[in-house]
Amino acid sequence: CIPYPTALTADYNQIITWQAPAEINVSAYFQVEVNNKSVFVYDSPIASYAMFDFEGTAEITIKAARDVKWVDIRPKSLEIKAEFQDSLIHFTLTKPCKLSIELNGEFLNQPLFVFAGEPEKNVPDRKNPDVIWFEGARVHKPGIIEVKDGQTVYIAGGAVVEGIIHAENASNIKILGRGILDGTTYNEIRGETR
Repeated sequence: CIPYPTALTADYNQIITWQAPAEINVSAYFQVEVNNKSVFVYDSPIASYAMFDFEGTAEITIKAARDVKWVDIRPKSLEIKAEFQDSLIHFTLTKPCKLSIELNGEFLNQPLFVFAGEPEKNVPDRKNPDVIWFEGARVHKPGIIEVKDGQTVYIAGGAVVEGIIHAENASNIKILGRGILDGTTYNEIRGETR
């Protein structure tokens, strides 16, 4: 098992990843490495997804759970060309982007979403009383997050926040961070059944 470090540097390249909460399921469909370092791949009913930030060049290697006959990387306007053999896929990124990796023409059969961002700037001060901060590597279940004028919700990388954000007659609100806001429990929060 390869640990998921908070930051890695190789030559001039910087790769930033985040440790996922222990109770979050890893994808059974894909494994991802960036510059030979493991990136956690989240599982969901509709897709697998991996997230990291980088500067410089990111060499992406994906191992699929099945053999690859061809690969579509969307958006196609980015013209990213992948090499593949057996179950391995390889391509290179030189700038941040959001991608959908689709195998063998089967978009509906568990694509891989890759969110490759640039390193965060101007992270808010955790001690600021107007910052609602969710720590990384944890699952948070706040329910409804009430946000007022001038407040910032910051979801740190590796955090999973199960809830929704509510603001009424409020302005100058920010929602920042590399974590996950999961609103799929919205009906349960409202006391409704699906």
